[in-house]
Amino acid sequence: MGFKKGQSGNREGRKRGIPNKVTGMLREALADFLEDRVKELPAIFKKLKPDQKIDALVKIASFVLPKMSSLNIEPGMTIERFLELPEEDREEYLSNLRRHQEIENN
Repeated sequence: MGFKKGQSGNREGRKRGIPNKVTGMLREALADFLEDRVKELPAIFKKLKPDQKIDALVKIASFVLPKMSSLNIEPGMTIERFLELPEEDREEYLSNLRRHQEIENN
């Protein structure tokens, strides 16, 4: 039976950022699986060819290291010049500053 589209008991739906039950269960199962096998990784890594080792390291690094992106931060930006920028450019500049601070703090 179930609910008709748009007529569930929760009109707002699931809160943003909260995974559904299946996703949570899969993440937990995968974490358990990987935790049990982490000790096997050095032996597996030794068996790989050099190009496979590089490929594996690059793939693993994407989960461990923050993604780097180019930052457009002008030294000596004055408040007057900042206020002359179009709003869109001001938002981008502030976003770049925040990312720069996050990178330096890590």
